[in-house]
Amino acid sequence: MDISIYSQIRHRISIVDLVSGYIKLQKKGNNWSALCPFHKEKSPSFVVQEVKGSYHCFGCGAHGDVIDFLKNIEGITTIEAIQKLAEQANIQSWKNQYSYIKPQDTDLKECLMHVCEYFIEALKNQEFAKNYLGNRGISFSCQEHFKLGWCDALVMQTIKSHISSDTLIKAGLITDQYHRNFFEGRITFPIFNARGEILGFGGRSLQEQKMPKYLNSPETSLFIKHQILYGIENLKSNLPCVVVEGYLDALAFWKRMPAVACLGTALSAEHLHMIWKVTPEPVICFDGDAAGKTGAYKAICTALPLLTPGNTLRIAELPLGQDPQSIIHYQGWDVMEKIIKDAAPLSEVLYHHIFSQEVLLVPERRAKAVLLWKQQTEIIKNSEVKRAYQSFFKERFYGKRFSSQKNKTAPCSVSLVLGIEILLGALCIFPGLLGQVQEILAQLYCPQVYVPLKEALIQWQALQENSFDSCHHPPTLLDCSDASWYKDLVQRVTPHLAFWQNLDLNTLQAQWIELFNAHQTQYHLEDMRDRLKDQSHLLFSEWEELKLLTFKDELI
Repeated sequence: MDISIYSQIRHRISIVDLVSGYIKLQKKGNNWSALCPFHKEKSPSFVVQEVKGSYHCFGCGAHGDVIDFLKNIEGITTIEAIQKLAEQANIQSWKNQYSYIKPQDTDLKECLMHVCEYFIEALKNQEFAKNYLGNRGISFSCQEHFKLGWCDALVMQTIKSHISSDTLIKAGLITDQYHRNFFEGRITFPIFNARGEILGFGGRSLQEQKMPKYLNSPETSLFIKHQILYGIENLKSNLPCVVVEGYLDALAFWKRMPAVACLGTALSAEHLHMIWKVTPEPVICFDGDAAGKTGAYKAICTALPLLTPGNTLRIAELPLGQDPQSIIHYQGWDVMEKIIKDAAPLSEVLYHHIFSQEVLLVPERRAKAVLLWKQQTEIIKNSEVKRAYQSFFKERFYGKRFSSQKNKTAPCSVSLVLGIEILLGALCIFPGLLGQVQEILAQLYCPQVYVPLKEALIQWQALQENSFDSCHHPPTLLDCSDASWYKDLVQRVTPHLAFWQNLDLNTLQAQWIELFNAHQTQYHLEDMRDRLKDQSHLLFSEWEELKLLTFKDELI
């Protein structure tokens, strides 16, 4: 990276101004704090240091400068983040060293931008088209925001007088043969990339005899259909997102929640990666017809090998024959909001698709369904997710509840609880230790009742401006100092730490880490014991499954 451009961006772009555009910051001394935008938490552990121009999360470890923050919050590349910030800071020199966009593509983008302006002006004089949009619930402000327009022979004649035919062909606006207008007689929907640059158009015919009803730009150097989603420029980091089929469906969600449309094609792996960069659990909300259900199942099959911890899909089921736009327009947002809220996890939809009631009634069908489930889940590449699906299958198919490790309550033997109390209590009595062990403190396994104290300690340390000269100053913990149980805990562990009173900070750190390692080892041993118990309960279920599959093979 060019140091001069890097330095100019850091010097001209305030990290506080940049971050506050995405999350709410609260002033704490010389720094700013907030709930981390990169992971879920209840107590703020995300700190922005204005003087240093950097941020750090004591919960998940995310850290960096303005370029790193923009790259991670918007799910873009480093070069794209540099480009965006350099333009914002009016730094022109970046173009000479980061001109990764081909000049031809730049010319096509400028062409599409100018054409879009002509289309917008043309729509102002088309009462029939404006009435159609109004009747579909698309307000004038929505039309302006998404730059909707109109294409006819007259506006194309004007465009051809200003832009060469060769450029219009490459931009997908006229045909190579006979130079016919591609979107003539249609309402136009500009299709943007995540940076807000126009890549092509979609068109909606208003004449019954003009088919197809919906038409997209042909494939160009910019417009690659399986890599483009309508509305992707409006997605916000970590906010819920809906995936629909068409432009009008996406527009119906405007000002309610972000929505993207697949442009009439199947949801691709590229589409999923684009969405997951911004939000971890998008909701598939296709039309309530046979094609919509087929499309949703294809999306599930596409997603399965790509699933990772945290990244998945939810599937919303619409009433037969209805689509999102008609529901919102005629029945109201409350109805649509409930449908989105009730969207089922991918695992549930897949299970019900394979193990329908008709399948479960017949042993041979059940055996075939078990094999199909194994085939479907075998393509999941992430080992943790694959194990989670195997556990989910055993819970649902055999009717037994085996809690997943993620939701499992930490073992609570007497010795384990005492170890937790001493570890946390030591940090309360000797808070100078926090600066030395704050990174591994986040990894401490403990029962839920001790989690608020652990989070309060992490939060308190995050707000400290300077290192401790002494390590014997009790902290004032938010929401904890006045709690009687907090005082009782300190009183309980003080006798156990009597010999620590005269130790220096380095020796205290060594003692604490030694106790921490012993505690973590004991936790894992007790956890392994409990897991072995669960596995023993599963043996009978595995035997039943083997019998079922053997029975099926004998029939074959």
